[in-house]
Amino acid sequence: MATIDNLNALLKSGMPKEACVVMGNESCDMDSIVTSLVYATYLSQKEKRPVVPILNVEREDLALRSETTWALQDAGVDLEKVIFAPEVDWDQVGEIVLVDHNLLCPAQSTLGPKVIEVLDHHADSGKYIDQCRNRAIRTVGSASTLAAIVILQGNPMEEEPILSPTKGAMCDMVAKLLLGTIMVDTMNNDPAMKKTTPLDRLATKHLSEMVWGADAEDGRRDELYKKLSIEKFNTSGLTIQMSLRKDYKKFSFSDVEVGMASILESLESLAGKGDLHAEMEQYKAKHNLDILIIMSLTQTNGIEREIATTHHTKLLAELADGPLSKELELKEIAPVGGVTVFKQNNVAVSRKVLTPKLEVFFASA
Repeated sequence: MATIDNLNALLKSGMPKEACVVMGNESCDMDSIVTSLVYATYLSQKEKRPVVPILNVEREDLALRSETTWALQDAGVDLEKVIFAPEVDWDQVGEIVLVDHNLLCPAQSTLGPKVIEVLDHHADSGKYIDQCRNRAIRTVGSASTLAAIVILQGNPMEEEPILSPTKGAMCDMVAKLLLGTIMVDTMNNDPAMKKTTPLDRLATKHLSEMVWGADAEDGRRDELYKKLSIEKFNTSGLTIQMSLRKDYKKFSFSDVEVGMASILESLESLAGKGDLHAEMEQYKAKHNLDILIIMSLTQTNGIEREIATTHHTKLLAELADGPLSKELELKEIAPVGGVTVFKQNNVAVSRKVLTPKLEVFFASA
């Protein structure tokens, strides 16, 4: 059974030799964190051996993810015992289960031969096919949806999986963690945002019933989503560098090193915290990037998105008047902090959606 008590006991046991670990992607958002913790607990109980969750971020950066830390503390997870990727002796790791990504980041690519399983909702990279005992990759709103389907004894690759939402599968606090994560990732299952799928809504229904009973009302989910959103969009205490680190991924597109930072405030607000151009160049140099892209999301006046990038002639031309510009419905607005900024009117395009499009662009650029 996936319970908070079993999770905390697993965390307390530490890292055994030749361990099997479960690890999310390097942006280490709420989905990666919750799926790593819950799926590792599930596998440990199923396989009757320690399967250790690893958070793929620096320990001090967990505090930047305020909605996640609130949810974990609310559930009673012992955060002091959590293990973080930079602390791991990878020579002592025997097997890796990837969740919320299906391709290790460049800095971890040498770990590829250890991958034995993938549970993910991003575009399929085609990696690790022959070596995996299980490889479930399906385009849904959240990896937590796939984890919930598996724990509820469903097949995440079936069009309409049959679930067994019994109390013996997980405790109500684990169900609430998964539910809250799905709510955040799908923006409360709002069809207008084009993030939710029938499978996300199926998982939402069953998890809600496990948390609040069969007569659970949408109002309780709305309250949970509102609380998580308030925590997530509170950026008042973050510097520019902290904002860039909070939800960041690095990609190699045809030998072009591209960093993509998702932030939860306007570019104007971010620039009010310092010299935005200089800070972006500093971040780019520190992470050995050719390009740094910032994708901004705010909800003050409905959903609004902006994109900014460090100087790159071909990319700027594409964003100004190329196919990507038209697909994202971009409009160049006044520069902010010495940086070119585009308003993104197609708000349904997130980093997850934009990434494969950039890969195609740089392959042909």
